[in-house]
Order: sequence, then C-alpha cells, then structure tokens
Amino acid sequence: MILAIDAGNTMTKFGLFDKSRLTALHKTATKTEKTSDDWSFFILNALLANGKTSGDITGVIISSVVPQIDAYLGEACEKALNISPIFVSHRVKTGIVLDTDDPSEVGADRICAAQAAAHYHGKPVIVANFGTATCYDLVDERGHFCAAVTSPGLKTAAESLWGKAARLDKVELKAPESILARNTNDSLQAGVVYGCVGQTEYIINKLKEASGCGNAVVVGCGGYSDIIATHTDVIDIIDKDLIMKGLLLIYDENRA
Repeated sequence: MILAIDAGNTMTKFGLFDKSRLTALHKTATKTEKTSDDWSFFILNALLANGKTSGDITGVIISSVVPQIDAYLGEACEKALNISPIFVSHRVKTGIVLDTDDPSEVGADRICAAQAAAHYHGKPVIVANFGTATCYDLVDERGHFCAAVTSPGLKTAAESLWGKAARLDKVELKAPESILARNTNDSLQAGVVYGCVGQTEYIINKLKEASGCGNAVVVGCGGYSDIIATHTDVIDIIDKDLIMKGLLLIYDENRA
C-alpha cells in the first residue's frame, strides 16, 4: 500500500492506496507546533483504524505547502514506517511540464492537481481549487502548466471581512435563497459566495480566451468546490480526490 499525504494550509490528509484505489482518507488539522511524534502517532492510528500496520506500507509521497512541518512529516514517516518519503516539488518527474517563469514557485498541491486533471480528464484542462486559497491553473494541450491565478479562498475572504468589520458577525458559508438580500446575514452570504462565483466565471473565461484553450475542461476540487459549482455552469467536473490521485501518479513516476 502507498501512503499519500496532502499537507495543506488548514488540513492535512492521509490517503491509503491499494494499487490504484483510494481505500481510506483521514484528516487532521495542520498545526506547525505538532512534532514528529505527533505525526507518527496519527499515522499509526490511521493505519490501525483500517486494520493495517506499518509493514503494509511500501511507499510514501508527500505534497506540502507548509514548509515548517516538512521535516517533522519526514521524520514521522521514518519513525512510524521506516520509509523515506518522496516530497513533491518542481524537481520530481511528472507527466506535465512546469512552463512558468520560475517552476520552483509552483506549489506541490498545484502540481499534483494539475497532473491528475490532465491524466484523468484530458488536455487542455483548467483546475479550479477552492481551499484556503482559490487557485486556477491551466494545463494546455501540450501538457504544459502555463498559467496560475491565485486569490483568497472563500473562508479566508469571509474571515478577513469579519475580522475588520466590528458589526459584522460570522455566517454560514452558503448562498442565500436570493441575491436580493434583505438582512445582514443574507447580505454577507450573497457577497462572499456570489462574489466568488463571479470571480470564478470571469477568470476561467479569461484563461480560455487568452490561451486559446476555449475547449478546456474545467475540474473543480477543494473543500468549497461544491458551494461554487452549484451556482455556475463553467465547472464541468468535481473531483474532490484530485490531489490524492496526483500524488499516486507522481509516486509511480518517481519510485525507485
């Protein structure tokens, strides 16, 4: 079995793959104060919950956008599994070409998602990842990762607004019944959700227009993708496991 770890800004996910099948997914909060022992304990407990032991794991691959925890995750894999993990970066082999000014700037999560989107959904393809940040990435028909747009995520934008406006309370992140908001709660929901919907439509249409990839398939992923996809027709497919799938593909490209 392969252990795939996706360390995001908010949550870290641990996926177990039996051959090409994702058989289990466990999540925990990403906290920089966690030690290698903390991560090791979580890994072993996740295995135990699925009736597995450290001996069942033959390889580990990690995508991390939180550099402060990389060393601890690596040590945890050594302690718990006696395996040195592969860390995804611009240096590893993938099925795409990072055609940007500085490939080292492309986040590991974006590499994984783009790899999986191109592999499973064809090229050209646009990945719209709705997480802590909202990211729009284009892989053209040549397999070149050639454009990346980044904006605040749905919750990030909302929390910034709540934190700076004393009279605005937190609201559930969902669309109100109508854009014709008549109270503060609906007003905030309309602004945050429909604002992101409008941004998504504009950026995706502009990416297609500027690149000449008007036939690009748009794949949504990330924790808030369902909220946005419900209110627009520019997203063709939702694939919540896109990064996990990309991790396995990249592992297969780089295993010894």
